[in-house]
Amino acid sequence: MKNLFFLFLILTSFTVVSLDDYQKEIIEYRQQLNADYMSPEKSPLDSMLREKFRKAGGHPFFEIDKNYRVEARFKKHIDTLTVEIPTSSERMAVFDKYGEATFTLNEKEYTVTIHQSHRSREMEEYKDWLFFMFTDLTNGEETYGGGRYIDLKIPEGETIIIDFNKAYHPYCAFTYGYSCPVPPRENFMDEQITAGIKLLELK
Repeated sequence: MKNLFFLFLILTSFTVVSLDDYQKEIIEYRQQLNADYMSPEKSPLDSMLREKFRKAGGHPFFEIDKNYRVEARFKKHIDTLTVEIPTSSERMAVFDKYGEATFTLNEKEYTVTIHQSHRSREMEEYKDWLFFMFTDLTNGEETYGGGRYIDLKIPEGETIIIDFNKAYHPYCAFTYGYSCPVPPRENFMDEQITAGIKLLELK
């Protein structure tokens, strides 16, 4: 009986931390991103870099912070403007300026451009996807100098959710041979966006 009593004390001394649905969603997203980078079929990394990635334990991330999940006012452009966006190579990437999103983050208001890739919209799986490229004050230190991306979906109404906890790096952050779009100036966030993926040096 004495041993059972001490066992009870030990078990009840731990604080049980339960994850809410949002935290589970972000954790699952991160696990899938790591799994894709480990997959020979999906990964941008060659076998040597995949081994480095495995030893590193996968992508590092900022702590999950729900304050970085923002609901933005969305305004679709009536006349879609096709633009060429510079990339990390000499290639120009073709996008449509699909619309604008306006939101407040950390008491600052931003209006950013949301793009749609010509290439993606021709694919059945991605035809309703939008693309948000941004830079911020973590670039070159805690995150990749060339900025980060967030995938979105065409909203049904006049609002769109932008979740910086799902920000990821372009392939160019990890290896050579890719041509990655450079975020436009209007998508510069004048603060440190401490959410989403962090820098992992593999090159």
